[in-house]
Amino acid sequence: MPDLELRRYESYLFRDKSTSDAAQVPLASATVTVYHQGANTLSNVTVVNADTASVFVSHVERLQAGDVVHPNGDDQRALSVTSINASSGLVTFGNVTGEDIFVASGERLCVINRVPTLYRDPLREQAVGSNSLSVDVKGFVAFYCTAAFFDLALTGSGLNAPRLHVDERGGRLRGGETWRNALDHASIQAAIDSLPIEGGTVFIPAGTYTLTQTLYTPCDRPCHIVGEGSQLNSGPSTVLRWTINTGMVRMRGDHSSVRGVSLRMEASGSAASEDRGYGVFIGRRGITDAHAHPGTSTTATEHAKYGNAPLKGMLIEDVHIHDTPGWGLTIPGIGETSSLIGDPPVPEPEPGRVTTAGQETLSFWIDVRRVRVTRSRKYGALFTGGGCTTLFFDNCAFLNVGVEAPLPARFYAYLRKTVGAVFRNTTFEGPSPPGPTGEESFNPWIRIVGCQSITFETCWFENDPQPNVSGLAHYLPQYFLHLAATADVPANQSVHIIRPHMVRGGNNNGGLLKLVYCDSNGVQGFQIESPFVVSTTSVIASGAFLDQAPVVLNGESNTNANESVVVLGNGVIWDGALHPLLIATIPHKSTVVGRDVLKLPVSDFNEIKPSGSPGVEMLRQNGSTALIQLSLSGSAPAAAALMTYWGGRDSGWRLANACPVLTSSERDQRTDWVNGEMIINSSSARMELRYGGQWVMLKDLS
Repeated sequence: MPDLELRRYESYLFRDKSTSDAAQVPLASATVTVYHQGANTLSNVTVVNADTASVFVSHVERLQAGDVVHPNGDDQRALSVTSINASSGLVTFGNVTGEDIFVASGERLCVINRVPTLYRDPLREQAVGSNSLSVDVKGFVAFYCTAAFFDLALTGSGLNAPRLHVDERGGRLRGGETWRNALDHASIQAAIDSLPIEGGTVFIPAGTYTLTQTLYTPCDRPCHIVGEGSQLNSGPSTVLRWTINTGMVRMRGDHSSVRGVSLRMEASGSAASEDRGYGVFIGRRGITDAHAHPGTSTTATEHAKYGNAPLKGMLIEDVHIHDTPGWGLTIPGIGETSSLIGDPPVPEPEPGRVTTAGQETLSFWIDVRRVRVTRSRKYGALFTGGGCTTLFFDNCAFLNVGVEAPLPARFYAYLRKTVGAVFRNTTFEGPSPPGPTGEESFNPWIRIVGCQSITFETCWFENDPQPNVSGLAHYLPQYFLHLAATADVPANQSVHIIRPHMVRGGNNNGGLLKLVYCDSNGVQGFQIESPFVVSTTSVIASGAFLDQAPVVLNGESNTNANESVVVLGNGVIWDGALHPLLIATIPHKSTVVGRDVLKLPVSDFNEIKPSGSPGVEMLRQNGSTALIQLSLSGSAPAAAALMTYWGGRDSGWRLANACPVLTSSERDQRTDWVNGEMIINSSSARMELRYGGQWVMLKDLS
């Protein structure tokens, strides 16, 4: 988040020329000392030496127990704050100076032990190093101060006593009527509601704030909620903590943003339904949306006026969403109903998880940058819904979903009927989420249902071992991505996984590595490019065949199910040694660049002949391959030929590399043939295989 520049304080300071001459001359070489905004006494008080006395003060909240104060900046009179009654404004002072101190009504109590930081530049790169500066020969002084308001004391030659300037403005630059400091209002929501019709910014200074209700941004004007950082352990942070189980932030107006805040749920339990317990929810309408927009009389009026209009131009940046009972980040779109997803059938999360028709809001042009979602306790980290388009997630992290007791389903991300979602440089990391009851063996990290143009580019997927917690099952790593199909949702179209880094740790189900699973009708247009996979156990279970490969595409040769699959780059799996990526059931009309990405069945010669069985049934797809044992007996080493099925008018088998066209004479003139080589014999119009030192016909081409 771009840092906000500090306001510049500057002034020319003057004094009387002499005690008898009131002409003004520069207050050269004086000292300017800056204090935090102080309080005023409301009556006279004498604090006897080695004793205490109490007096009412204005703005008692500006003082703290333990403060040392100088009345009117006079360092000869020092008092300590021993106790404060915040409700009555009564402050008790102690005196250990050695003499009685009298303080008159209205004197300013300057706090000297807590001082603001001063800078020489607006970006806070050059600190002054103290809270005092010298006035130049022209009486000029300038600095930048982090405090929103401060008191300023002048001391030096020509002044009989310190001169005070109180409640001077400092802090960050403000944009006039469109800027609100949350501390100037009764609550953060009150500051949001006070924004003018053109919208504006609500700035929340660093600190921890406890909330008991959802924050709602306006429906008809942009609202920018800006904090001082989302760090939890270092640097300034704006932490908003909820102690009851409710949603955190509901974004309802175009071109609005949330930046630089940490959102923390500290209530126990889980959300009762999808519309409770979320972190950030982008949507105008909502059945439980009880906060009417300022200027309208009822929630119904608000919905009628704004509810059906799409939301656009939202930004969530430098935000940490922690421990939400429901979805961490929700962009619901058009409401969806629960149904079975299936290959194998897997129940959707329970009714209520997906937004209902009463909460329909399409969203587009949504930017999510440097956002962390951690420990979502129910449902998952991210949900995007029907009709939402152009969603961009950049340098985000979705971490540790599913750390509590098992629930029907939980996901790191769930995309349903979404169009144009792009994930770049985004991390999905943590233990595998628990599966639905009875379906623990199949619960993917990311589910994509009926979506178009979904891209994961240079993303990091890492499975960590489930923490050893008493009573918590150790769930096995499941597929990182599931391309799902349902009766009411068409197949996904154009899904791209580009240069992913996938790491599998813990118990990999006996060594079986799982990365991508596609339902039998889950996709039209799917691309995997140059994946790199790291596994702590073997890449493939003993005796496993194509249908148990890490990437399962569920292709068919005679239908259009899962067509137009493209695999670019062989892919690398590392488990102590390098292995090619294994891909199961390549669909019809697909392209695989690098044939060694396939695990090949070993067949004998009879099985792959045109009239052979079961070869015709087993390997009937375009692009199918097989290793053929050529020496089936005897002591000679077995030779093998790599075969491929090829479509078109002349279907059959041929060598994956060159298959020269030769006459019988040309063939016989060459004497260095090896078993397994193939030619097309133009003299007899047939395809021949060199086998057992002879030429055997594979297919009649006449």
